[in-house]
Amino acid sequence: PPPNPPPPPPPPYPPPPPPSATWYSEARARISSWRLPPLVVLVSWILLISSFAVAAQGFRHRHDYTLHTSLSCSKDSCVWSSSADEGVREVEFDRDRLERVTAVRIRDGEIVRTQGMKRRQLRKLGYSYALVVNRKEGEEGAAEELLMSKVNVGKRGARERTAGLNQRMRRRQSVEAEEGKSFSVKSLLLMCAGTMGVCLIGMVGEWDAEEVERREAKRE
Repeated sequence: PPPNPPPPPPPPYPPPPPPSATWYSEARARISSWRLPPLVVLVSWILLISSFAVAAQGFRHRHDYTLHTSLSCSKDSCVWSSSADEGVREVEFDRDRLERVTAVRIRDGEIVRTQGMKRRQLRKLGYSYALVVNRKEGEEGAAEELLMSKVNVGKRGARERTAGLNQRMRRRQSVEAEEGKSFSVKSLLLMCAGTMGVCLIGMVGEWDAEEVERREAKRE
């Protein structure tokens, strides 16, 4: 009898896809299946973020009202005092060491040197004024600048304050100057409105997109 024919070869199997192709396919499938949550969920998140922003703005506005600076000068001596969240700093010096009062530019309550800055960078800076106090005899180093206001007083305000103090210093008059703000009703209202908004949105807002879709499907 004729011999049995050989068995057919096994069918060719496709090689497994490379790992990169598998990851790309899964990522593409997830992106294609993703869709925006219902409108009520989006509105809830937008209102919640807006309430947080209002509360943060109120807290930031309150911070400006904790910055107080004062200058008291008699005929012979001067006392400069500055208070902020980190504490109180006080400097006492002879009046003859006060060279002048000058206008300065500030950012975040610190004096900024404007030499070499572009006009676009200068627009972001605030206006303030500072005392230029010379060092004691025998001390080395440049004159110290004591900032009178850590918040922006405006270009005109800095110019008027500088001219007024320099004139009184030249006349050897007693000087009493203070920079700062009293209690801010605006900051309190912003913080209360933001906090109440967060609590209210947290209670009545919709956060579960699947639950919202399920309820809408039942209504239909």
